[in-house]
Amino acid sequence: MGEVWTTNVIIQLRMFGITQKEFAKTCGYSETYMSQVLRGHKDNQKVKKTIEETLKKIKSERNIYI
Repeated sequence: MGEVWTTNVIIQLRMFGITQKEFAKTCGYSETYMSQVLRGHKDNQKVKKTIEETLKKIKSERNIYI
C-alpha cells in the first residue's frame, strides 16, 4: 500500500474524530494489526478493501461528502 493511500486513511479518521483503535475494532482487526497496515508493514488487498468499505460506511452514516 502506498503512502498516499495510508495518508488518506489517516486524514479521514482524524476528520471523523475516530481513533485508530476505534477504527481497528470497527474493521474487525486488532489495534496492532491496523497500525502495521497503516505503517505499510502489512500489504493485503482484502484488508485494504475492508478499510475502504468501512470508511465509505462511516461517511454515509454521517452524511459526509468528500
